[in-house]
Amino acid sequence: MKITWEELIRLIRTLVTERLELRAVEKTDEAFIQHFMDDEERMRYLPLGRAGTAEEARSSTTKRLAHWRRHGFGCFLVRLHGMDEPMGYCGLEFAGDSKRVEIVYGFLQSVWGKGYATEAALACVRYGLCELELQVIYGSVLPANTASEAVLQKLGMKQTTADSCSDPLRYYVIHRNDLAQEPLRLKRGKRFHTSVQAEWEDAAAGSVSREKAVTKPNGRTGRIDIYVEADDALAAVVEIKHSDWDAMTPEAVRRNAKRYARQVWNYIESQLEKGRDVSPGVIFPVRPLTPGRLEQVERLFDEEGIPVVWQDESIEDLRNRKGAE
Repeated sequence: MKITWEELIRLIRTLVTERLELRAVEKTDEAFIQHFMDDEERMRYLPLGRAGTAEEARSSTTKRLAHWRRHGFGCFLVRLHGMDEPMGYCGLEFAGDSKRVEIVYGFLQSVWGKGYATEAALACVRYGLCELELQVIYGSVLPANTASEAVLQKLGMKQTTADSCSDPLRYYVIHRNDLAQEPLRLKRGKRFHTSVQAEWEDAAAGSVSREKAVTKPNGRTGRIDIYVEADDALAAVVEIKHSDWDAMTPEAVRRNAKRYARQVWNYIESQLEKGRDVSPGVIFPVRPLTPGRLEQVERLFDEEGIPVVWQDESIEDLRNRKGAE
């Protein structure tokens, strides 16, 4: 059982709760978004305030894809475990052109009143505060939308003042310190672990571990972020790193890339000694914007035999970029 890099991209853009799976919006979701927007009752409390046209649905899909590409987070489609069809959306997005990140959500009428909005929104808020390390998340609601306001209150959000006295919305807020957190690294490991297990739970011979302890060649113990094993052959060793490549000089990029590569190979060598087949990899949250920097980073890791996955790059973006090279 080999886990592919396209599957890893999907996994790092997926949240899993007790009943739900949230995956990042993709271009193929335009049909569902159009279906969702084509209903007066569903849309009356949302920003558009009315049923949307097919063109508005296309524009909404495009904007949400662009938000993921630009910021590395955004809106998810929500479905029940074991179901193919989505039943709503939920996520974190910048409110217009402001620097304010808001929780957004909307669900089909057939699932109203079952607690799915609260469950999905809580997962997104924890994701934003614990993993993205946002300091504050906002929520906004029309006073008449009592059900949606109740969701914000269940998240632990507190009402705050509006920017303008003429603003018809009520605003809520939650700060990072308001939420009891586990360490950031463990949080990220848990999400990967749960997501991978959900994707591969039907695999007959395979196991996935998070934060797996291994003994490195120097005798010290380290922990692997994602460790996928099939029978006696190791399928994948994946490390998650947070680096601002744009802030580094070319020499610092080279030095840090080599250092990360050594860390990954320390884990790999301990497994090669056991006769296992190893597929290494490293994941970074955001692609660098400095001209030539993306190519430099990928080339340095490629020289070490380690593929790179960027969290803010969708499968379609990856294919287009690699196809153009």
